[in-house]
Amino acid sequence: MAKFSISQSHISHSDNSDISIKEVIYLLRRHLPLLTVITSSIFLISILYTLIQIPTYTSTTMVVIEDKSQTGSMFDFGLENNLSLTNTMNNEIELLKSRTLSEEVVNDLWYSPNRNNLFLYGSKCYKPEGIKKPVRGLWNSIFNRKSNEIFYAQNIEISDSLFFKAAATIRNNMSVTNERNSNILKISMTSNDPDESSLLANTVARLYQQRDMEWSAGEIVNLRRFLHSQAMQIEAELHLVEDSLRQFQEREQIFELEGNAKQLLDQLGQIDTKYKSALAEINIIRERRRFIDSKLSQEEKTLKDQLLNTIDTRLLALRTEIAQTEANLVRNASTYGDGHEAVLSDRRKLIRLKSNLEEQTNQLIAGGTSVADPLKYRQALIDTSLFLESRLANFQSMAIEYKKIVNQYNRQLNTLPAKSVQFAQLERGRSVLAETYSLMRQKFEEARITEASQLGKIRIIDPAIPPFSRTSPNTKVNLAVGLLLGLGLSALAAFLIEQTDNSIKNVSDIERKGLNVLGIIPDISKAIYATKKRNKKRKTPKTPKGHKGTINIARDIKRRIITKEDPRAPISEAYRSLRTSITYASIDSPTKTIIVTSPGPGEGKTTTITNLAITFANIGKRTLLVDADLRRPVIHRIFNLNIEPGVTHYLTGFPRDIRPLIKQTEIKNLQVITAGATPPDPSVLISSKRMHEFIKSLEIGWDIILFDAPPAIAVTDTSLLAKDINQLIIVVKSGQTDKFAFDRTIQMFESVNAPIAGVIMNAVSPKTSYESYYYYNEYYHYYGKDKN
Repeated sequence: MAKFSISQSHISHSDNSDISIKEVIYLLRRHLPLLTVITSSIFLISILYTLIQIPTYTSTTMVVIEDKSQTGSMFDFGLENNLSLTNTMNNEIELLKSRTLSEEVVNDLWYSPNRNNLFLYGSKCYKPEGIKKPVRGLWNSIFNRKSNEIFYAQNIEISDSLFFKAAATIRNNMSVTNERNSNILKISMTSNDPDESSLLANTVARLYQQRDMEWSAGEIVNLRRFLHSQAMQIEAELHLVEDSLRQFQEREQIFELEGNAKQLLDQLGQIDTKYKSALAEINIIRERRRFIDSKLSQEEKTLKDQLLNTIDTRLLALRTEIAQTEANLVRNASTYGDGHEAVLSDRRKLIRLKSNLEEQTNQLIAGGTSVADPLKYRQALIDTSLFLESRLANFQSMAIEYKKIVNQYNRQLNTLPAKSVQFAQLERGRSVLAETYSLMRQKFEEARITEASQLGKIRIIDPAIPPFSRTSPNTKVNLAVGLLLGLGLSALAAFLIEQTDNSIKNVSDIERKGLNVLGIIPDISKAIYATKKRNKKRKTPKTPKGHKGTINIARDIKRRIITKEDPRAPISEAYRSLRTSITYASIDSPTKTIIVTSPGPGEGKTTTITNLAITFANIGKRTLLVDADLRRPVIHRIFNLNIEPGVTHYLTGFPRDIRPLIKQTEIKNLQVITAGATPPDPSVLISSKRMHEFIKSLEIGWDIILFDAPPAIAVTDTSLLAKDINQLIIVVKSGQTDKFAFDRTIQMFESVNAPIAGVIMNAVSPKTSYESYYYYNEYYHYYGKDKN
């Protein structure tokens, strides 16, 4: 009794951390076959997947995107790089992943000597070696897959389907990353061949660099041509003006102006030169804008106009202030000279305002032109066009103010004599054209130098080389993932099974109904196995002729009498502990008659009551075991007794003397009354008056009387018997008895006021109840050490 109480206390009062560990161990042991099957299957699949997978290799080349904003000329030739570094790098990454670039790579490799030996075109096939060969051959035969070996002639055109398929393969197998938010890009290409992966990576980088050079040089070439034509036109005009001035001087003999007229002419020449220079800048910007717009589609032009309108609206006040400051600067410079404090103040203010305008313009462009595909929407070109619009507005504002001052000086000049005015106009035209021609020649030479040194902004740092190791399959990773996935799926399956399992597995499932757990009986199969090991040298008796099956069944049933076969087994001690619990369950009113039942069939009630009866007999109590299961009696087979006469004979008119019904067993102090012939309606007999008399008559001659009753949930026999019995004990089988059936059984007995003494938890094992597993181990290790 002490040992049982200690174990029960250990089960009921374990701390939460121990319970969680027990639950894990219980689930693992209970579902070990499921865990093994699922984990092994997934692990095997991962092995097969690794074997059939074609190896891939990845090569990487590294390029740097140079910032040309510090090395550009006064024209800022090429595309402006005033956008943030992040936006620029994102644009370059999209350029590399674009459809057009991948198609250029396909065309370039098609006309190379390598095209007849590339996975890209299907002209090379994978040839497995070692164990992979038969495994992959089996895989291909199962799924009817064949290797496509295609060899191309040298002068045929690539088909559209192969072309687009190869281009898509390049885009799918390409990876472009920005190295730590710097201006360095890593271009990685994956292929089934290490040499092919490096070839693809280097081809992509080379064509990417080549395209950048073509884009950058295109604008410079166009601008150089424009500057050359403008310089030639101004030179022609200058020659005409010089001829006209020389003829005028020879005819009128006026070679220079004197006094205020000369000073006025010098000032007018300076302002007019600045005015013409501003007009020249305007023409240059317009030409650059025209060239860029010619590269844009109509949809892109519409996008640019929309962005420009947005920028103009948001920055109108700032541009107006800049224009006003420009006007003040021009007026003050013409009036007071370039070194005056007012002029210097205006210049500082103008620099600050223009810096603010450029910063806000960059922000608006960066936020408004981020698109998914720069080749469809050539974002850098649009950005440059928008910046040119901003610069054009500044020069137009300056030109307007210079024009106003020129008009003022012209009005003053017209007050001079007619010949002096004509001389001044010719001299001013010559001077202005000479300065403008000099400016255009300077810009033309700069354009030539820039064109000659144009290398683009893309530099290849590290060309790709064939990798030494494959990228996939990664055997270790695949096997680890397969193992983890198998464990995860099996754990999930075990969890789902546990969630859907409504059977009684824990003591708490019984105690929540307010019932006592009288005993916990371990799985009898383990006790039988232990007994077999001790008796393995004994010879099994042969089955007599004519008894085929009957003796075998009887022998199998006899093996459930573990308290007789192996009294030292842990399960025998569990039955003795159960006997003690029943004996002291009600000390005030000693128990004489006990009925044992279960919610459903196959839950071990007959095995339990049989072994319990033996334990009572072993302590010297006169014990009577009555088979009250009139529907499917078993007791007579356990003890190898005749079923007749029995209980039904007494209830159907057999003489009231019960002595002929009593059968002696091999066990001292244990007698049995079998069920007798099976009646057509057992419930009528059990509910009869003679059944009441039968029970009362049995109480005279024995110390303890045990009734084996049928399952309670199926029939009402047990409820009818319970009204004449001292104690009713319910046997539940761990991991089998349904909770709903158990609840229904309790409700049924409570409705007839049956004397429920408690519940016996039967057939517990590590696979059916994690709580009782520890209880079972205490007994097993304590008693199992004694082999005698």
